[in-house]
Amino acid sequence: MAPVTVLLISAISLVGLIFIFLLALYWIARTAFIRSGKDTDAFDGFDAPAMAPFKEESTDRITRLLNEEYEDVYITSTKGSIRLHGRLYFRREGAPFQVMAHGYRSNPYRDFSGGALEALEGGCNLLLIDQRAHLESEGRFISFGIYEKYDLVDWTEYIADRFPDCDIIPIGISMGGATVVQASALPMPEAVRCVIADCPYAEVKDILIHTAKKMGFPAAVYPLIRLSARIFCGFDPENSRATEAARAARVPILIIHGDSDGMVPEEHSARLSDANPNMIERHLFAGANHGLSYLVDRDKYMNTVAEFISRHTN
Repeated sequence: MAPVTVLLISAISLVGLIFIFLLALYWIARTAFIRSGKDTDAFDGFDAPAMAPFKEESTDRITRLLNEEYEDVYITSTKGSIRLHGRLYFRREGAPFQVMAHGYRSNPYRDFSGGALEALEGGCNLLLIDQRAHLESEGRFISFGIYEKYDLVDWTEYIADRFPDCDIIPIGISMGGATVVQASALPMPEAVRCVIADCPYAEVKDILIHTAKKMGFPAAVYPLIRLSARIFCGFDPENSRATEAARAARVPILIIHGDSDGMVPEEHSARLSDANPNMIERHLFAGANHGLSYLVDRDKYMNTVAEFISRHTN
C-alpha cells in the first residue's frame, strides 16, 4: 500500500475517532446539562416507590397551588441576559416574601406543593421561580447552581425593589438548596434575612460522580462529564465551591435533610454545616428520602422552619 494511502487512511481514522469522542461528550452534556426538550410535568414522579405513598395528598396540593391567584413576573438575568420567569403570589403588605427555587429538571409546583401552600396560608407572600433552562425561563443549560445563584440574587433584588417593606427568605430544594447556599455568600439586599436549604448537595463534582455511579458508570467518567460541560455549555462544574460559599455565608442558613436520602446523601449537607457552624444549623429527618422531609414529618418540618424564620425576621 502506498505511503500516501496509509497516511490518508490514518487521517480518516483519526477524524472518525475524534468525531465519536465528541459525540460521546455531547451525549453526556445532553444527559446532564443541556436543556431538555420536555419539561417535567407537575404531576410526574409519584409512581416511584418513595413517592407513591404521598401521591394522592401531593396531587391534591399541586392542584390547589396551581389554582391559587398569581401574577406572572419576568426579569433579565445579570449572567447571560436571559429572560427568567416566576409566579408571584402577593397576599399581604409587609409580610415576608419566600422566594422558592426548585430542583434539577423539576418544577416549583411539585417540589413546593406543600411548603408553598403552608406559606400562603400562614400569611406570607411567595415567589416561585423557574430556574434557568426550565419551564418558562430561558437558558440553554443547567449549571447546578453556578449561574443559578446569580439568578437567585437577581430575584431578591427584584422583590426588594418592588416590595421594600418585606423581609425576604430564599428557600431551595435539592439543586435549589445548593443554589441558595451558594448565593448566601454573595451580596444580596438587606431585606434577605436568612436562607433555607432542603437536601442540598455540596460540591457539584461530588454529586455528578455520585449520580454517575447510580447510573452504572465508574467515578473515572467524571473528567469526561467535566469536559462535556466546558466544551458544550461553557462552564466548569468545579467552579461551584459550595462549601467555600457556606464558610463565607452572609446570612444564617437552615439546612434540612432526610437521613435516608438516596439521591443526595446527607453527608453533603453535613459538610456544608460543618464549614460554618456559627451561621448554619442542620436538622435531620428520620426515614425521609430525597426532598420528602416535609411529607414524612410535616409538623416537625413546619415548626423547624417557622421557628428559624421567626428568629431572623422582623
